[in-house]
Amino acid sequence: MVRLLIVLPLVILGACSLTPARDEASPFYVPPAGSRLILNQTLTIPPENVGVFIQGGRAVGNREVDQYLPHCRLELRDRREAAQTVNPDEFRVERVRRDVQVVSNTRTGPLVQVGHGPSFFIYRTLLDLSSAQQPQVRTLVCQHWGHPALDDHLSIRNMRQALGEVMSLELPATDGR
Repeated sequence: MVRLLIVLPLVILGACSLTPARDEASPFYVPPAGSRLILNQTLTIPPENVGVFIQGGRAVGNREVDQYLPHCRLELRDRREAAQTVNPDEFRVERVRRDVQVVSNTRTGPLVQVGHGPSFFIYRTLLDLSSAQQPQVRTLVCQHWGHPALDDHLSIRNMRQALGEVMSLELPATDGR
């Protein structure tokens, strides 16, 4: 009887173990290490920059990005005086990190409430990349600015929408779970 009282809760708890859902629309499911990022077209990094923004399926300039909508930035290791190009290639996702940057409103005035929390968050997902052909390519950062209480990180579906046909994100095959 005592064994049953010990074993039964363990079996019940074991049945409740969580395996991450592979819901690409969920902001809680991140592309796992081992995913592949395929660049389908040549991208040009402007002089004195380390990256190029991609939004709505096209490369856009720094001033064209709508920060509140999903967008990504392909980043290189070094900034150069001359433009740099990234050729079509396949990159392996080595590591995935997420962070939130808090941006406070520092303006004052009759319509601004100072000291009532952050103005917005920058929800960022960083994919550290590797390629034997183009080792200067470092990271794909996908992000958007959002409300601290109402928004969350981008889903894989959001990332794919931002990348469009410029880049393809392929997740590793599952083991049947």
